[in-house]
Amino acid sequence: MLRRVAEVGVRLHAPLARTRTIQQSGGWVSQCRVPPQSTSSRRTLLTSRSNDKTDQRWGYTSQRTAGAVAGAMGCGVAAAAAAWCTSSTQSAQCEAAVPDTTTAPSPPPMVTLYQYNPCPFCNKVKAYLDYSKIPWRVVEVDPLRKTEMKETGHKKVPVIQIAGHADYLADSDAIIDELQAFASSHGDSHPRPYAAAAGTAAAAEETVWREWINGRFVHIVTANIYNTWGESVQTFDYLLTHGNFAKVNQLMSTYVGAGVMFVLSKRKLNKKHGIVDPRPELYADCNAWVDAVGDNRFLGNNERPTLADLGVFGVLRAIQDYDTFDDVMANTKIASWYFRMAEAVGDSTLVVDA
Repeated sequence: MLRRVAEVGVRLHAPLARTRTIQQSGGWVSQCRVPPQSTSSRRTLLTSRSNDKTDQRWGYTSQRTAGAVAGAMGCGVAAAAAAWCTSSTQSAQCEAAVPDTTTAPSPPPMVTLYQYNPCPFCNKVKAYLDYSKIPWRVVEVDPLRKTEMKETGHKKVPVIQIAGHADYLADSDAIIDELQAFASSHGDSHPRPYAAAAGTAAAAEETVWREWINGRFVHIVTANIYNTWGESVQTFDYLLTHGNFAKVNQLMSTYVGAGVMFVLSKRKLNKKHGIVDPRPELYADCNAWVDAVGDNRFLGNNERPTLADLGVFGVLRAIQDYDTFDDVMANTKIASWYFRMAEAVGDSTLVVDA
């Protein structure tokens, strides 16, 4: 019985550990494929953050400290119970004397996402939230007035705020990196994307593809959903059912927004990003991605999606109700990978306000 109580004390103090076997596919570490090049310049990251400051901002340090204190208290409780159980008349009641300090993992706090529903960068973030099983609610931003953005201090979506924290964070990659750190602080309660070992060719390949998503893929998809007047209106139709806008604002944002983006795409954005023939170029880029995945289920592995997988999936999921999506599924090799990703990501963790 003494040994049983001592083991309880050890379990209370020792952190839980779990190992996973990573299945690598031969050839990917030493032989990497690169995405098609874009004539556009690379997007510069907008933020620079200190890990120590991040810990303090989101409370990670305090959580680790609390865990250590709880572990020490658990050992003290077990030691006292062991001493009490030395009496033979009390040994039968020993197990009842050791309080059960095991608690279920605390539910993750809510993430509020400021977005435009079809925004590719916003949908990258949503794909990560859904895959990681982090609950989120949405604030739909009026694309013309942007009044909802005033409280955030930022001008562009996506922006997030984690419940219980005053800070707002912008830029899709910066947001995902922050959420990665946040999920890691909660142990194994959140699924994590696959990540190759730092410094390997596989890790470098994923970085190249993540840059390609931001510098090329987002823009070729955008060029397609505003390629014709009908597709532009279809893209802005969501405003008629999303957001708490007055009816007149919904109609104005839908048709004015569609017109602005149709003209802007034709006269400026396509030229800026080196896009000449949007549809065939989109087909070619989707096939290039599938070729990079190769015979694997995901980029460079068969176990879990990488951040690059989630990024490509999120951008495509943004247009799943549009004609562009149907054309992509019918005219490229990407359908099998896309629906495999949909299964891996699972149901949305969006929480709809009553």
